[in-house]
Amino acid sequence: MDKREIEQASNEAIRLRDMQLKMLETTKKIHEICEKHHLQYWLMYGSLLGAVRHNGFIPWDDDMDIMMPRKDHRKFMRIAHDELGEDYFFQTPLTDPNYDILHVPFKVRHNHSTLIEEYGKNYHQGAFVDIFAMDFMGSDEESFRKLHKKTSMLASLKMKIDIHQLSGIKRYIRICLQLLFKLIPTQTLFRYLQKKVDLVIDNDKNSRYGMKGIEFLEKDLYDLKDIFPLRLHKFEDCEFYIPNNADKILTEYFGDYMKMPPKSKMKPHGLYYSDQRFYDIPENKYETKYR
Repeated sequence: MDKREIEQASNEAIRLRDMQLKMLETTKKIHEICEKHHLQYWLMYGSLLGAVRHNGFIPWDDDMDIMMPRKDHRKFMRIAHDELGEDYFFQTPLTDPNYDILHVPFKVRHNHSTLIEEYGKNYHQGAFVDIFAMDFMGSDEESFRKLHKKTSMLASLKMKIDIHQLSGIKRYIRICLQLLFKLIPTQTLFRYLQKKVDLVIDNDKNSRYGMKGIEFLEKDLYDLKDIFPLRLHKFEDCEFYIPNNADKILTEYFGDYMKMPPKSKMKPHGLYYSDQRFYDIPENKYETKYR
């Protein structure tokens, strides 16, 4: 939707709180699927902070973040279409041809809502839950880090960046690479990155550390003793899984996480919310290898 269409649909707008309840409904569905199929997941980032500090959403937050071990993440990819049903949509660059955000490539969207983050986009824009994978480092730490550096760099070349943050020859190299990678379909690059994931998918054996998946940009590294065993924690009117040592993880990520930020930081991401749908839902297909 563009700005003009948003203005025409303004009578359909809903409050942030109503949008949060759509995301809560989506997360409950994911929890139900994971329990049914014995998949592990846990709240992360702002959702984990909300669980611990607010027993629910951060009051101004408008997304949900969960993480899964890679093998469970892969299984979720295979079963998502059948298990989610018609009220939800599992979004990747393959299920939604217009979706090109490779640095956050997995979402579950609510089909009966609209959450606009960027004007003029044609991909599915329902309320969403981001699903991140955790890859285990294994015994060859050097090889793992090299692979992560390569794959995350490739994913970043589909990102919009402020080139003014770069200087000298790095700026011109980045511009050339960005232009070159515009010629490569997002789906092609996504498939390539998922094949690289196969190189580390069995690293769960005897690993001490886990990292946000190798296709993601961040270098978040976690001691698995701080993640497992998972435990249930109150979130709004239900319970979701959180890491075993949430205090350590939140402290490393946010610092004094119980301290409320200044009002200038209390801002959601979304530009517009509705419980109506203003987009077409793509035909939800996925590659044979993930079925």
